Amino acid sequence: MGLAAAATEEDVANCYRLILGRKHEADAVIEEKLGLDRATLIRAFFSSEEFRSDISAFIEGRLHASLFSGPVTGDLRRWAAALLLPREHDEDALAEIQDLAPLLAFCLGYPILANLLDESLGEGQAAVLAPLAAKIAKPRLKASTCREDLQNCYLLFLQRAPESEDVIKARPDTPLAESICDFLVSPEFAAKVAYAAMDGRFVKAQMPPAVPAWATEKLLIENASSLDISAMIAAALTQPAIAHALSGRKLSWSVPEVVRRLRLATGESDAKNLASLHDRLEQIGLNLEILTSNDMQLGSEGHMIEFTGNDPWVSLTPVGPAIEDDLLALRFRASIDGHATTGQLYLDYGEGFAEGNSIPLSPDLNGFHRATIAAPRRLVAIRWDPAATTGTASISLMEAMPLTTETYFTEEFGGIDQAGGASLLLRFAMEASRRPETPAAMALTRILSPITDASYNHWISRNEPQGAPGREELKKRYEALADRPLISIIVPTYNPSATALGEMITSVREQVYENWELCIADDASTHPHVRRIIDEAAIEDRRIKVVHRSTNGHICRASNSALELATGSWIAMLDHDDTLAPQALLAVAEYLAAHPSAGLIYSDEDKLDERGQRFDPYFKPDYSPELLLAQNYVNHLTVMRADLVREVGGWRTGFEGSQDHDLILRIIEKLQPKQVVHIPQILYHWRALTGSTALDNEEKDYVLRTGEAAVREHLTRTGQAGKVEVLKGVHHYRVRYALPEEAPLVSLIIPTRDKADVLKIAVDSILKNSTYDNYEIIIVDNGSSEKSTFEYFSSLASYENVKVVPYPHPFNYSKINNFAVEHACGSVIALVNNDIEVITPDWIEEMTSWALKKDIGCVGAKLYYPDMSIQHAGVIVGLGGCAGHSHKYFPHDAAGYFNRLQVHQNLSAVTAACLFVRREVFEEVGGLEERLTVAFNDVDFCLRVREAGYRNLFTPFAKLFHHESISRGAEDTPEKMARAAAEVKFMRDRWKEKLTIDPYYSPHLPYDREDFGINLAGLRY
Repeated sequence: MGLAAAATEEDVANCYRLILGRKHEADAVIEEKLGLDRATLIRAFFSSEEFRSDISAFIEGRLHASLFSGPVTGDLRRWAAALLLPREHDEDALAEIQDLAPLLAFCLGYPILANLLDESLGEGQAAVLAPLAAKIAKPRLKASTCREDLQNCYLLFLQRAPESEDVIKARPDTPLAESICDFLVSPEFAAKVAYAAMDGRFVKAQMPPAVPAWATEKLLIENASSLDISAMIAAALTQPAIAHALSGRKLSWSVPEVVRRLRLATGESDAKNLASLHDRLEQIGLNLEILTSNDMQLGSEGHMIEFTGNDPWVSLTPVGPAIEDDLLALRFRASIDGHATTGQLYLDYGEGFAEGNSIPLSPDLNGFHRATIAAPRRLVAIRWDPAATTGTASISLMEAMPLTTETYFTEEFGGIDQAGGASLLLRFAMEASRRPETPAAMALTRILSPITDASYNHWISRNEPQGAPGREELKKRYEALADRPLISIIVPTYNPSATALGEMITSVREQVYENWELCIADDASTHPHVRRIIDEAAIEDRRIKVVHRSTNGHICRASNSALELATGSWIAMLDHDDTLAPQALLAVAEYLAAHPSAGLIYSDEDKLDERGQRFDPYFKPDYSPELLLAQNYVNHLTVMRADLVREVGGWRTGFEGSQDHDLILRIIEKLQPKQVVHIPQILYHWRALTGSTALDNEEKDYVLRTGEAAVREHLTRTGQAGKVEVLKGVHHYRVRYALPEEAPLVSLIIPTRDKADVLKIAVDSILKNSTYDNYEIIIVDNGSSEKSTFEYFSSLASYENVKVVPYPHPFNYSKINNFAVEHACGSVIALVNNDIEVITPDWIEEMTSWALKKDIGCVGAKLYYPDMSIQHAGVIVGLGGCAGHSHKYFPHDAAGYFNRLQVHQNLSAVTAACLFVRREVFEEVGGLEERLTVAFNDVDFCLRVREAGYRNLFTPFAKLFHHESISRGAEDTPEKMARAAAEVKFMRDRWKEKLTIDPYYSPHLPYDREDFGINLAGLRY
């Protein structure tokens, strides 16, 4: 029976308690789930939006006090033991568990429940969640309150000694958590701490000597001795037992906001600077009250705002007339270092700030950022996060004005009429379907504030031909062409709107390049306007060829019908409601002339919204085979040699939805990588409409099935033993390559010097968490001197696969690793820092399976800072003048630029903090460059591997923490700074222009920051 048995009422009720941390709301919800087997039932709970939200809460340390608060009943404990735990589980430990979160963590420590979670949410999720949930297992503050407790509460929360002995008499009948809450709800705490923190006026006092030890023992605060007083109070406010007790008290201040401000609190001079900044912002604001800010300060001249850290933002709330109508019109003018800037606007409707409740903001051509916000009365706060993290900001106007529904409709649609209302309802329905978890007010705000990517508009005006002068320039380029091949544009049609169809045809007829033919195959459209528009166009322009299919055969058959009309030597693909840029075919012809061996050419693309506005540009990398396996990034515009299209059989029926992906994969199999050419120009405009994959892949679920089949069959045809999985969260694909039957020995090389506590975390996590068996750990000791280090080395003697090799020479990262490779026995070399910590148990399998592929060189992992923000997701050369990390500081679960944080892909380099490479490749290029002693040796190594003909790869499915150079320290001495500058010079001298343009990035993405915004500084090619 077990997990295969049908679910009972007890199973459903216990899943609510164990997985969602609460009781079920009604008996009806139990009856709905009784038709499932137990395994499917558990997976459904794990896949639920509520559980996904709980995971985020665990990770971010903000678990709601009403959830997972216990107690664990005997029935629940017995049910878990019988169904979810193996016979050999630790019965004594299970019996001691009193609360729901630690029970969940305990069960996830065994493979039965862990496998079900990983099957539902992705490999490695159980390993991430279990230790976080286990932290809630510490005893709650239920003990009575003693005199010492009250003494320390006065010192910590009121920052003074008690006024008399009478007020600190023991309270034997009052739990400590409740006594602490009495202090937190007091007017004195509100005045001294809460309000002061929220206003940016809180000044750190000296920590009373007795408090840290008491906080460690009684409040269960970790590392209390290292905290200052503001951080200690913040830690107390977020301690689960105190938060649970505080949730039932009435407060006049916001706990999350106070915690945030306390964590940012500094000294008295900084507090004055912060107050000056807020005064300045309120001077230029209208109907807005400044709440708080982060990583910003007022410049010395008194009006410019300087960024002081990596996360600048300002939080404010609308007041007065701004919240008196149906809508709120927000606008402000801001620039960074004199240039237009983008950013994100977060809205708090009572649930705090979250990515799901945000909209992108870009300035219009007048420099204004604008948003129309729904339900302003319910709005708690607004936060603006500029995309730039360095520089000087100029903010000259901030205003919030009331806006009536009538005024909005008049400005948007010319009045409240049927067309305007229908359009608004359509957009609202689209938004609600795309983000069902989003509050209605947020969904309405998102559609009332349409995407007006003004920074992109600036880019367009700077980088694309404009008006009559631009057209004349294009004509001169066309006249200069010596070779003008015929390009056949294939368009299958089925019931497009009259407007979209007409615009598609017009965009082709307005091409500057004249030697084209438009081959349209109408797939038995039922709307009469389709035939009329197509036939009229064919009469007006003889370059337009038409076939009307008698029966509807779907897009593959229709595309092949259009192909039969084609006589050109090149085939271009165009959807029936999309458009081409006027210079599209001209650019193709120019690139064909420059790359005569090309077999497939593709360009960058953007989208058109329902108003015809361009947005969401996809500035693509050059040819990346492993990214193409994950997503069809090549479309659009794609132009292929006609003989190749016919040789592979055109579009295959049965692959509808992913027919172009399938065709491209079959054609690329006939080409060498250099024959796949990328045009880094926006030549294609993809219309984002309901029912279009441009808008949301969820609207065409069949895309996932046929796309998976296309990639799987490509692997079969090319003789690659791999399994294809759908990444449902981002609607892309993952390839898992099979390891050989005899798994290779992997040599994990870990240089270190003292810091035994750091090294122990790394080594223990490898030994305990890794599921790969055939590996050795080589610890290279570079001059350790601490007793604790040698004691730890001795403790490792019992492990046959761990050895310590001394390297008693000055620190040189390259020499250390080259030396260690000589002592390694593995056919796969893994360079691993001593400050990593394994998250995904199969990290070695994942990285090794890629490293063993003959075309792959270096393989890098996804690394997180301890706060779960991203430290490394590959290296982009050219960033910051040399090289920088992709998507640095992005949230751990962010999708990234066009979902590139979630998929495997080729990159120019990866960090040696966790880098796998075949030994033969390492030796072929001569190992690490020993003239680079500390920095950039990994980048240089990867570039030499790339030059040798291998592709480097980043995989997001191998995840580790990286505490980044803990044992080396910061680059903060004149000697270290001089050495770092010399290493940058070495890289620039060696690699020259190859260090300025990254083929897996784009010249149109910024090289001065790591956020994948838009490069407004001009072209880089």
